[in-house]
Amino acid sequence: DRRTQIEKAMPSWPEYHMKLAWESHEYCASNLKSMKKAAQLPWLKQIYMTLSHREISLHPLEVTAKIYNFINETLPEEVIEVMTRMVNPSEKDITENKQSTGLDTFKNSTAIAHKWKD
Repeated sequence: DRRTQIEKAMPSWPEYHMKLAWESHEYCASNLKSMKKAAQLPWLKQIYMTLSHREISLHPLEVTAKIYNFINETLPEEVIEVMTRMVNPSEKDITENKQSTGLDTFKNSTAIAHKWKD
């Protein structure tokens, strides 16, 4: 019947994961190639900035200041205050945020960056 044909056409679970892994590999390889090319071209360094998730997680305020400096803007004090509260929230901040939004947007980014090691 038609349902059986559709199921046969869909890849099995291991095949799906293999395809997904390959696509992820190709995407990352393409990005790495672009990053290497950008690093070799002096004129591109002036308009291209590379950041890693780890770098942002471990040093959010420093990276934010680096970004603002890169685009020749002044880092507003309000941004510093909000980011400081978000990466080092008090228990009161966490409770109030969850109650008002239903979301947990306050995180210890350093702990999250190292969580995969646990």
